[in-house]
Amino acid sequence: MQFHNKKRKTGAFVAAAVHFWIVTTVTVLGNPPITTEARAFTSEDDAERQSLLHWVGRLDSDSYATRSRSRQNLLEHALRDARSERRVREVLAVEVKPAEHLERYLAARELLSELDHRAAEWKLDRFMHDATFSANGLPGWDRFSKHTGDTSVARVVFSELVRQGYRLEPLANRTKEGWPRVLQPSSLDREDSLRWIVALWFACERHGDGTGALIRPEVIRLTSILRAHASGPLPRRPHRHEVTQQLVHRYVQAAVSDVRDRLVIGLRYGCESLVREDCHAVLDRPQSTAPHVVTALLVAAAMFPSDPEVDQWLSTYAQDSRVSHIWRSMVPEKVVRRTQVADVVYALQLHRNSIDPRQAGYAAVLADPSLVFQPYSLGFESEAVRQQARESTVTLLHRRVR
Repeated sequence: MQFHNKKRKTGAFVAAAVHFWIVTTVTVLGNPPITTEARAFTSEDDAERQSLLHWVGRLDSDSYATRSRSRQNLLEHALRDARSERRVREVLAVEVKPAEHLERYLAARELLSELDHRAAEWKLDRFMHDATFSANGLPGWDRFSKHTGDTSVARVVFSELVRQGYRLEPLANRTKEGWPRVLQPSSLDREDSLRWIVALWFACERHGDGTGALIRPEVIRLTSILRAHASGPLPRRPHRHEVTQQLVHRYVQAAVSDVRDRLVIGLRYGCESLVREDCHAVLDRPQSTAPHVVTALLVAAAMFPSDPEVDQWLSTYAQDSRVSHIWRSMVPEKVVRRTQVADVVYALQLHRNSIDPRQAGYAAVLADPSLVFQPYSLGFESEAVRQQARESTVTLLHRRVR
């Protein structure tokens, strides 16, 4: 037995000597010691792994300080670089089994979630502040920017939506189905500007393909909400207001056919290009109906108070005697007032010169929060009263000019 052990030790010694001679010879000849370097790299890799496993093993320690320190060490190691983060994720995902160490498993899941959150935040920060950053990894941005444009404010709003948990991609895939309950316009709070932005985007997405997918009752409902003064979105922050404005513009262009609704909604949300385009479409055509002309004049005067083009339009329709509105009063004295296009023109000329129309005989005039005046309240019960009011208007304007 001793003879065999001695022989085995002698053989091992000879093998080691041969191995040393080969490595030395390779080194002397100028070639790198591949075996030695490979062992050093593997040793460093294993040391890192052992260190990570040591920290992971202490995630369920009885000591709170130990648990916190181990968690912090893992987090700091993951934040060094991409390779370190990958190693930490591998150890947390593979080595921890819920059946063996439940508390350690839950701590590892929490740490992985924090790493995911930090990675998402980093991506969103790059997305907001770096114009060269590709947004391919952000689902839903391509559908969102199709209606808002790839602007800095649109990126900020989209980042807010992602942080609030909104997922646009699943919504975009169900535009052919019914309107989601959580986005019903009639149930949305005016102050919930982000939810309103998603609802308006969804409306644009449903009608954006030009196939008329947006059902007509939904168009009527949403249009009436956007037109009414005390309803619809009320974004307080400038960047959200700008995106809301762009989505309203897109929706109105795609879905709203009545030019009066388009004009009033465009006025409410500051869509200047939309309003100016529709004003030209109405006021530059002699065939336009009296109600359309009156609405266009009121909207143009409200949105462009110092634009000379508005004065030109007012002069064009100063002699238009067509009736646009008929108002039957239900209170004593019960009278019927008819509003002509020219009545609205004179009232707006007084207003643009800072004169109260009541001074000229517009006794029933009512204010409107968007249009300045309610158009039906600018009429008169008889032609004699109308002529008297116009004479007073000319006199007051003449005095103002002097």
